[in-house]
Amino acid sequence: MKGGIGLSIIFALMLSPSQVGAMTMSLPLWIGDSELGEIPVTLSGLEVSAVSLTALQAKLGGRVASHSWQALAAQVATPSSTMIPLSELSKAGIKVQFDPQTLALSVAIAPSIMGDIGVNFGEEYAEFIPSSSSQFSWLNSFNFAHTEDWQGDNQASNSDIDWLA
Repeated sequence: MKGGIGLSIIFALMLSPSQVGAMTMSLPLWIGDSELGEIPVTLSGLEVSAVSLTALQAKLGGRVASHSWQALAAQVATPSSTMIPLSELSKAGIKVQFDPQTLALSVAIAPSIMGDIGVNFGEEYAEFIPSSSSQFSWLNSFNFAHTEDWQGDNQASNSDIDWLA
């Protein structure tokens, strides 16, 4: 009987919070309502203490300015380890929060470190050039709308087409 109590004490000491080490696992990363994917994190107990900088950079990409990524890369402890503490990310303007109920991370980026993303809506479309045989060109635009109204046993429908010259 004494041996059983001794084993129980040893087992309890092995599971005590002071003996729990950090472990690495992947968790989903969200920005707003969009899931960006999973990134490796270091868990210490029930708290996330660090995230993989290379994985975070791959997921956030151009949302963060390149000079901010370079400054964060200089703060990583060793070149072989890419884990960076959440406190360092927060100082840099990237706030990563862990939700223990959903086991997910959410990220918020400070406006001061947001990257410039150029948007050119015309780069995929060829410019319209009228044929050489015409003296002018006319582009037509049409709007079409169809509505149906159901109330009890009655059904009404209406279709409209508008020509915007």
